[in-house]
Amino acid sequence: MDKVTLIPGALAAGTVTFSDGVTGKWIIDQQYRPGFTEISQPGYRPSPADAQAFMQELSAQLQKRGF
Repeated sequence: MDKVTLIPGALAAGTVTFSDGVTGKWIIDQQYRPGFTEISQPGYRPSPADAQAFMQELSAQLQKRGF
């Protein structure tokens, strides 16, 4: 999770590297919905295990910061 969010309308933002090396930039919007703004491989979908691990870690990091 990035310390400073520079994306208008985002409550939080950061970067992720999935287990296969694909990287992305994510945001949480004002309705607390996660989304991606950039992915290094067009059309990429993470594996179900990677998607679950990402959401679990994201949830843990947001809880630490009071979201």
